[in-house]
Amino acid sequence: MKKDESLQRLKSISESILEITGKTTDLSFFQKEKEEKWSIAEHLQHLSLSIIPVNNLLKHPEQMLERWGSSNRASRSIEVFDRDYDAAIQGQPWKSFPGFVPITGGKPESSINMHTARNKGILEDFFNLVGTKILELPEKMMINPAGGKEPVISLFAYQTSSLVTQASLLPEPELDRLQLPLPYLGMVTIGEMVYFVSRHCKQHLIRIKELTAIHGTC
Repeated sequence: MKKDESLQRLKSISESILEITGKTTDLSFFQKEKEEKWSIAEHLQHLSLSIIPVNNLLKHPEQMLERWGSSNRASRSIEVFDRDYDAAIQGQPWKSFPGFVPITGGKPESSINMHTARNKGILEDFFNLVGTKILELPEKMMINPAGGKEPVISLFAYQTSSLVTQASLLPEPELDRLQLPLPYLGMVTIGEMVYFVSRHCKQHLIRIKELTAIHGTC
């Protein structure tokens, strides 16, 4: 998949998410089907939390090369990437890595913990590569239902737009050369990270659609 096609795919999926969430009321946006399930707001915030570190790194490509070197390979096709990622997560519980679990104001810690991955070896492998500063993000970006849905939606819109813009400015060879860590799979190229973000957003779009069917949009 070429750069323009890959970025257009991400743009299209993110626009679908923004269209649906833009039509929901604040009540539907923050409402939870069950305590152990995420609200629409939390799905959206989780996506933003996972994209913020990528955008921050893209502002300093030289730091990426300094930390993780050059990939010295071409990006996998989207078909091969999906196959490899599916193999990497096979048998893993449907949990998020610490640093990407959204926090809603007043939410008990036990509720946060139930969404957090616990595989010590895999977690250590990832955080040995990226460091622990990323763990501060959820609290800094805490969801405040009293502030309404717009801050959560705006953050997601900004992060996805920024990723598309920054990646589009990189020459195709740089999308292959620059690399960074991805949970479960290890080092991936920027081109592959764009595949992942599209895939990730699409998965949560499906769940957001299910939640709007349950709670309605008004």
